[in-house]
Amino acid sequence: MDAGLRWAFREDHFVLRAHAHQKLLLEALTTDELGSAGGACELLEDYPDREQGHTQLLLGVSSQAVTIHIVANVAGFESDASEPIAVVTVDRPEPPEWLDERTRGPS
Repeated sequence: MDAGLRWAFREDHFVLRAHAHQKLLLEALTTDELGSAGGACELLEDYPDREQGHTQLLLGVSSQAVTIHIVANVAGFESDASEPIAVVTVDRPEPPEWLDERTRGPS
């Protein structure tokens, strides 16, 4: 896991795409919780060849002990650390999509 990525979340060096903003509201999460979760996240899945750019599925736990999946486009940040990470969406890993926070459910 990239230490720079964790730093970016801890320092609020990320932007929310519209869907991520909506999901934070629906999940009753704050940007502080997102930053906390991203600041100590682990990489679950990596999608370097997505049309939209390099995207990663991250797993973090917020300061309020909420398990969060973060889908982040890291392409801009990787090429220039002054660019913020683009948070595409945020979810709580729950059945049936997820058996647990690290294991996808049946398709």
